[in-house]
Amino acid sequence: MTRFLQKKHDGVFKKDMLKDLIETANREVELNFSKLPFNKDNDCNIKNKEMLREKILHIAKGLHQDSHGSVMDFFNHYKNSLKDVQEFAKIAINAMKILNPYQTRSYMGSVDKETKNKE
Repeated sequence: MTRFLQKKHDGVFKKDMLKDLIETANREVELNFSKLPFNKDNDCNIKNKEMLREKILHIAKGLHQDSHGSVMDFFNHYKNSLKDVQEFAKIAINAMKILNPYQTRSYMGSVDKETKNKE
């Protein structure tokens, strides 16, 4: 799990990156999923917090189903590849680390243990 998170987004805690994240969070911005690594053809404009919450809940449900081997079935009608879902998961986990680092570290440690036990 650690390698999965570090590979592409390990720079999220660099000073300049944190500064950019804080500036973005302080601005009123239209959340637009086209800026995230989803398929460019999808109409994924997020117009309010409720739409964002629903999208994240769908992604979380799909990631949970990944452990049952059915994540592609779940995301098929969204036209999101597993790679795209994993990219979004990395972004979400890094955001969680910034907002609540201790709880996130504890959670990721539990997930890592479960994954190793299944192998």
